[in-house]
Amino acid sequence: MILGGVLGLGFVSLECCLGTSVIIINHPNVFHILKTIGGLYILYLSYQMFIKNSKFQTFFKRFFICNINPKAWIFISTLLPPFIR
Repeated sequence: MILGGVLGLGFVSLECCLGTSVIIINHPNVFHILKTIGGLYILYLSYQMFIKNSKFQTFFKRFFICNINPKAWIFISTLLPPFIR
């Protein structure tokens, strides 16, 4: 289900446009906490994928994985600012 990943990246783009990335950049402790929680959540989701798998659950899992992925936040945060002004 690629749609979950695409919509997740769109949600990250929207949050970066609204200035959420400024909070993460100015407060490194918040970013560290989010990375830790995201890593634990990804481990939990990978465990759950081996136990049960349905298309509806896969969509939401990929959506949330995309939203907690620090690479997506960094990519969108560096991509969008030149175009916003």
